Amino acid sequence: MDVRDLPDELSLAWSSRTTWVWVGDIAQWLCAAGAVWYMWSRGATLAAFAAALVGCLLCQAGAVAAVVWPGRAAGTRKLRDHHRGVTVAIQCLTGIFGIALGMPVLHKVLDEPDRPVEALFVAGSTLLLTSFAGLVAVTALSSRASKGSSEQLPDEPDWADLADTATVDD
Repeated sequence: MDVRDLPDELSLAWSSRTTWVWVGDIAQWLCAAGAVWYMWSRGATLAAFAAALVGCLLCQAGAVAAVVWPGRAAGTRKLRDHHRGVTVAIQCLTGIFGIALGMPVLHKVLDEPDRPVEALFVAGSTLLLTSFAGLVAVTALSSRASKGSSEQLPDEPDWADLADTATVDD
């Protein structure tokens, strides 16, 4: 590989749908980690839970959009499986290392373990809920975006063609 080809390789990787699945899922995890950090010192409140939920949901929506955004690769089985694999892997690793191993250690090490355990529980719940919502959304929407569906959006819409197919109920 030549050094001059590096910008082309980077632009190809940056425009890849699989890259954006990774970016969305890692951003979602970072949002949940930020919620743990915020609630660790301030305590978990309903407003903090709602803010973490919205932030994680927006990040997961980016990962879902990478799978179902209209185009030739929209909703392909390979892309759905990639999203499912990345999302479930992040969930499992977070559950194993963050909650199953982290909570007992925090309970033994800290003098007041209630607030950190509460922060981990709330942030873990937001991560779990938004990941589940993303998995359901990809499963539901990818069938519409796949090539075999009759409801597939065209790659490059022609407004005249779209206007010809519209019907008006009287």
